[in-house]
Amino acid sequence: VDRAIRYNAVVVERMEGAQGATPENYPRLAEYHMAMGDMCLKQAKLKAANQTPAGRSMARKYFKDARPALEKALKARTAIYGKDSPRAYEVKRLLDEYKKEHDEFVKATDKKKVSKKQVAAAAAAASTPPPPPADMPAQTQPATSAA
Repeated sequence: VDRAIRYNAVVVERMEGAQGATPENYPRLAEYHMAMGDMCLKQAKLKAANQTPAGRSMARKYFKDARPALEKALKARTAIYGKDSPRAYEVKRLLDEYKKEHDEFVKATDKKKVSKKQVAAAAAAASTPPPPPADMPAQTQPATSAA
């Protein structure tokens, strides 16, 4: 699939780079964008399941590549076939899937940032002794008389 993505990227780059040769909403170009977005999304999901740093890095790359390809495909398919067409709906479904998968990936890989104040508060809380249990009687302190 990686080779197919690279090949597809070359084809899209050449078609878009041929100034004036390919109209903006050319149906074949829309299909290449659709295929590219679909393959990138599938690879991103596959790589996101790999919990290694290399797997996460590849998943980020594929997620990054999938979104613009799907957005271009949606724009072109909507212009060519209409916004209610099955072909436009297919891209909308993939974009929704992309958003869901990307949000889950980000949530799983994001590390909460801890401020210095939070670290200091946690350290102070750890150094103070815990309060006595509620069922234990309180210790009485000797009364001092003022004379």
